[in-house]
Amino acid sequence: MEVNRLQDFNRALIKRIAVIDREIGEKRFPTKEKLSKLLEVSSKTVQRDIEFMRFEFNAPIDFDRIRRGYIYSDKNFRLRPFKIESSDLLAVAVTEKVLKQYEGTPYVDYFKKFFNKISGVLDDKVLVDVKNLSRMISFNPGPVREVNPDIMAKVRKAVMESIRVKILYETAYSGAKSERLIDIYHLLNHRGDWYFVGFCRKTNSEKVFAVSRIKRIKLTNVYFDKPENFSPEKYFEDSFGIFKSEKMETVRIRVCNDAVRYVSEKKWHKSQKIIKQRDGSILVEYRLNNLTDFFYWVLTLGRDCTVLKPKSLRDDVVNELKLMLKNYR
Repeated sequence: MEVNRLQDFNRALIKRIAVIDREIGEKRFPTKEKLSKLLEVSSKTVQRDIEFMRFEFNAPIDFDRIRRGYIYSDKNFRLRPFKIESSDLLAVAVTEKVLKQYEGTPYVDYFKKFFNKISGVLDDKVLVDVKNLSRMISFNPGPVREVNPDIMAKVRKAVMESIRVKILYETAYSGAKSERLIDIYHLLNHRGDWYFVGFCRKTNSEKVFAVSRIKRIKLTNVYFDKPENFSPEKYFEDSFGIFKSEKMETVRIRVCNDAVRYVSEKKWHKSQKIIKQRDGSILVEYRLNNLTDFFYWVLTLGRDCTVLKPKSLRDDVVNELKLMLKNYR
């Protein structure tokens, strides 16, 4: 409770100092009485804040007897090292929207603390502008898997401190549960869902795990050294999504009609190559090490996409479509 009160006190002090700095820096020649009314605190509190600024920040605050208000004797002095511009307001507005994206997830508290620190040094006018921008900007992240906050906290600690963990994990498709010892290398948010890459002692290989599928986790007393050559960018560079394999394959599809513009507007993978055809369609080619995510992406393109190679992927799509048709008979 004492810690919370101290944090609130510090935030209030920072905001008061920011307002005092603004009033003096913009040459409004404020008095203690004016600042007291503006900040809704006593004149003694204002005096203590001014002394604090002089002592802690070497603020050259003097009282101008002609103007009858406080000034900076150094005209170039400003306590805040930055100036709030329109682009900064946009960044704050986006931050506020990001908070909503992570409602219900363990990381929402971290984002809220960060946003509160920012808002603590902004005056009311800036905060009003942020709210106006927020009405113009919105995010629709889609559905996000729920993650147990206690499990996420232990995962984060394991990553940060290189602690081996023992987990009870439920696989995605079969629902089978198994205990595993994992050295977690990297925590990743992919399309709103949390995963980590780690070395699984059960399979003696690096694997990707969904945090939402961990049913139980325990921090062991064992510490590990993460391989110096491990890089998350390198690990996922040949993946189309979150899945990874060792075998590299060349994938080629034909895209036509409305899907041409949709596919062409984005670079879906670094290896993407697009060849325009005379009939308006396009041939799209990728080099990938796993086709799981690509398989589902192809299905979203519907009749506007034809898999040309590899044959195994083409057969998988045909079989899936046949099974889908059975649902409508």
